[in-house]
This record gives sequence, structure tokens and C-alpha cells, in this order.
Amino acid sequence: MGRLRTVVLAGVLVLVVTGCGALGRGGHKGSSSSAPKPADVIDAMRDDVVAAVKEAMPGSPLDEPHYGRENCKYSKWKDTDGSGMVVGSESAGATGPTSDKRSESELVDAVVKSLTARGWTVRQGKFAASDPRKEMAKQGIAGSAQLGASRFTLKSGQTVPIVNVVMYSDCLPDPDRSKG
Repeated sequence: MGRLRTVVLAGVLVLVVTGCGALGRGGHKGSSSSAPKPADVIDAMRDDVVAAVKEAMPGSPLDEPHYGRENCKYSKWKDTDGSGMVVGSESAGATGPTSDKRSESELVDAVVKSLTARGWTVRQGKFAASDPRKEMAKQGIAGSAQLGASRFTLKSGQTVPIVNVVMYSDCLPDPDRSKG
């Protein structure tokens, strides 16, 4: 199972790397004191995303979530290095059984359907039409979620489905940065 965990983490890394374009888009439009905290944005998304992954992968245990923060390259508040702005991210995912033969597109579509029922919408134009990954957002939340799926081949030759969703906050003021 150690190899599978490595592959799942590699999948998260692929989503993070391909999703980096989302990190520099926009940012919070209000004052730094009125901006939400990245962790609060992730908290606002988590229940919907976890429920959607559970619905898409019934009976499959959820992978351990990983929360992270990174500096943004874009800074509305004119920090020279952008260190005053951060983006928060967290992954939610599950690995299904070998009996689940759905394609990557079908797996992603199951998560899309569940999130859509919870008021989320697909952001068009982020990925090519042939790419099964999707980006979704929900009105009133300063962030988005990127959905992906893959199939992992076990030593036995059988494959298992993997669904992964990475939640991102928008670029927001770093709540830990000292005010000067």
C-alpha cells in the first residue's frame, strides 16, 4: 500500500502543479482586514467536497487530507516579493476497489454531479474538453476546487480508481504576517 500512497501523493502534486495558474488569478478585492483567511476558505469548501468524494466512491475510505499554504506571485498590496499574499490548499481523495471499472471521466463526472447538487458550478475553459479534470467554484467562497481521477495498476495487474480533489483559496492576505 506504500506504493499506492506514493502514487496518490504524486497525483496530488500533478493537480497542484497544473493548478498553479489558479493561484495567480485575481485575489481578494476587499481590504486586507476584511479578507477571509485561507484556512477559513478551505473550511467553507471541505464539507461539500468530502461529501462529493464519498458519494462518488461509496464505501472507500478517504485519504488523509493534506493542508498547505504558499506565497502568491501576485500581490494587490504591493509587497515586492508577494509574501504578504498566500493561497491555502487541501486535498480530499479516495481509492476505490478493483471492481470499480469507471473511467477517469466517469469518476470526475460523479464528483461534478454531487457538487452541482450542492450549488457548485464548473468553471469553463480551465482544461481542454478532452481532459477529464474539472475546476469548480461556489458562489460566496473565495476559492475553487480542482477535480481529477486516475487508475493505478497494482502488482497483480488489476487497476483501482483514484479520485482526488484539491481545494484552493484565492490569493489572500497572509493572516500570520505581522502588521507594520
